[in-house]
Amino acid sequence: ATKVLGSTEGGCICTNDDDLAALLRNMRCGYGMGRIVEVPVTTNGRMSEAQAAIALMSLDDLDEHIPRNQALAARYAAALSEVPGIELCEPSGVDFSNRQYLVCAVDEDTFGLSRDRLARLLKAENIYARRYFFPGVHRSVPYATQYPQYLDKEAKEIIENAHLQAAEIVDEAKERVQGLLKNAVSDIEQKKKAFESTLQIACRQGIEKLKQKIEQEMFVQGLKELVAEETADPKFLGQWIASFLQALEAKGIDEDLSALIPKSVTPRSINALLTSRFLDRLKEKSVVLGDFDGGLQIKLHDRKITIDISDLALRELIADFIRRDFRELVFQV
Repeated sequence: ATKVLGSTEGGCICTNDDDLAALLRNMRCGYGMGRIVEVPVTTNGRMSEAQAAIALMSLDDLDEHIPRNQALAARYAAALSEVPGIELCEPSGVDFSNRQYLVCAVDEDTFGLSRDRLARLLKAENIYARRYFFPGVHRSVPYATQYPQYLDKEAKEIIENAHLQAAEIVDEAKERVQGLLKNAVSDIEQKKKAFESTLQIACRQGIEKLKQKIEQEMFVQGLKELVAEETADPKFLGQWIASFLQALEAKGIDEDLSALIPKSVTPRSINALLTSRFLDRLKEKSVVLGDFDGGLQIKLHDRKITIDISDLALRELIADFIRRDFRELVFQV
């Protein structure tokens, strides 16, 4: 084992902060260990009896292990001091070190070999050396930002470059978002105009025949029945659907849609009047029955919009083409 004090698994935290110690004890094994303090989470982190026994035996040998580690470190330091390009990393900012590891920095240009190649050569000579924790703790969050005084020059450059790159990435992301929003607004506006134009064309074509019929029978009492009857003709409905689909194609609008027909008309009678090209544009590959007496309803699924050209909606549209002094009489509104 590489640890100066081992217990198979586990670890210990040393602190001179009583509040932190109380917090850690409660987090380790729940409440009941010392005074109770508020903690964000608890866990069962206690050692087993076997682990505790191994740790106690290891503790008995601690006073022998540390001096031996220090003696070995001194021998390495003396021998390596004469090797150009190899520098021992001495602990700093501490009063005491157990010399658990011997850490070296390899200057490839001066030494003549890279760190990784040196490690492979040592391994071939049965000397165990390796790159251990990477990146080093002093280069990792939060230590790199909270204790920058312990960073080496290379690490400081890495942190500074990372901050610069992060700022550049954020700025680039903001520009991309603004560009995407601008393009999205423009695209939506174009599609909105195309949709409105298509709707106007479809409505004009659809109500032209009804307008002429109503103008001829303006004083008929059963205007409601007349509108429903005229807009329930399968041939008329087929032509209307075809005109609407042609208008969508002309505007380049391609999305799933459904065509709802009056409940008194069979889908088969309408499908027979439509070409396979138009039927393929429909989501169900067929017209479907709606809950109205005449006219059409077109559903654009991607936009979640229903274009209502049923008999009820048509009466309101047709009102715009009838003289104001007859509207109340005809529509009873």
